[in-house]
Amino acid sequence: MMVSNRDEEEFNMRVTRESCKVCKKCILTHNRINTCQKCNVVYHAECSRTNFKFNHLTRQWQCLECITNYVPRYNPFNDLESDRHEQFDLQQLDDVTTIGEILNSCQSHDSTGFKRAKNDISKTKSTFSFLFNNIDGNASNFDSFLADISQYDMKFSAIALAETNCDEANKGLYNIPGYESEYNSKIANKSKGSGLGIYIDNGFQFNRIEKFCNCTENFESLFIEVTSTDTPQIIGTVYRPPSGNEQKFYKEFDDLLRELPSENVHISGDFNIDLLSRGSDEFEQLVYEKNLIPTISIATHEKPGCKASLIDNLLINSTGQLLLSGVLKSRVSHHFPVFNIFECSSPSKANPEKRCPKYDMSETNIAQFISDVETKLSSQSPNYDYHEHNFNGFVSFLQGKINDIFLVDENLYSKSKRNKLFNPWITNGIIASVKRKVYFYEQWKKSCNDENKLGDEELYLRYKG
Repeated sequence: MMVSNRDEEEFNMRVTRESCKVCKKCILTHNRINTCQKCNVVYHAECSRTNFKFNHLTRQWQCLECITNYVPRYNPFNDLESDRHEQFDLQQLDDVTTIGEILNSCQSHDSTGFKRAKNDISKTKSTFSFLFNNIDGNASNFDSFLADISQYDMKFSAIALAETNCDEANKGLYNIPGYESEYNSKIANKSKGSGLGIYIDNGFQFNRIEKFCNCTENFESLFIEVTSTDTPQIIGTVYRPPSGNEQKFYKEFDDLLRELPSENVHISGDFNIDLLSRGSDEFEQLVYEKNLIPTISIATHEKPGCKASLIDNLLINSTGQLLLSGVLKSRVSHHFPVFNIFECSSPSKANPEKRCPKYDMSETNIAQFISDVETKLSSQSPNYDYHEHNFNGFVSFLQGKINDIFLVDENLYSKSKRNKLFNPWITNGIIASVKRKVYFYEQWKKSCNDENKLGDEELYLRYKG
């Protein structure tokens, strides 16, 4: 049987022609159509009347399927990006486009997806990685947190924690192998909802920046400077107690931001200001005025029966080095861990085997040192010979006193103070238990829907059990 060229053309058109997802009929060239601005699927214009809605959050006409599966995302620059016919300064437009791309690229990662993404980066780039989590109490969640992040198979360069509920003097109880740590003590007489900590891979050299470390009822901050990277990096973490005065927080945070460098600054934190809801304008204005960009744009905090919120974030002022940002799906509190990975080489990484001596410059030790020196000086006779040989002896005396009083025994900060009764170290059994808990959590989340926002009760109890 002979097939004409016209028949063949009609056959090919019929095979490749799109069909409307509502009526299932082919879309012909003369048909009026509408396209979903999210998924780009084409519908008959008449069919789209019942299947399209205007998404006021993204300011797009979308099909019901896209709206149903919509994940709230913070990006105030969507409108500016889409309207390129307005009169914008070209440099400003490029900056806005870059910020928009950063916010749109933020994703939620399970362990498999995260490993794939970070492996693609590490093959070609030298990186520095930064993880933040509101841990909601070291005593109850620290071991679970370590077991939880172990499934992501990455040694983060820096890990910041909020709401540690731990004083600086007790940080030795919460060691992470291969890391050094700096802590801010929690607010006095407050047992919960305070305290900050930063852990740094001991392959890096760093200094605590004392003038940027604060602890008030309205504002907590802890900052260090990593000095062994190709360009020094400022790493900080911030916490805004929800019970504090919000206006005083803005004032104290603004004072700190004014003194920070104009680049290579990374600020993590639980700001308790939801960027997915109205009422964040003052926070956004403060951040953007100081040339800081939020890199997390999806929900970071969830409670059963409550609306998800974006209150944790990572702020940066050097966008050119950012390679990957996102949220880790597993968690030990109501807060999901958030992370950044940025390009940064470390030509002068410290040898972890060679530890620098540490000195405890507490007020008690300083008072003891002054007392011993005064005693030494008062014991000298009025006719004491202050020639060079005696001066050298006095210098040796001072050095001896410094080592005796201030020098910290390396074993006290390189080994954990844990024991079988207080915070035992994680075991394979704990890791297996955490993975099992993650499984039950994912099953429970799948059971949550519009009709039953609390999800299946039995699955929830198995997850919490």
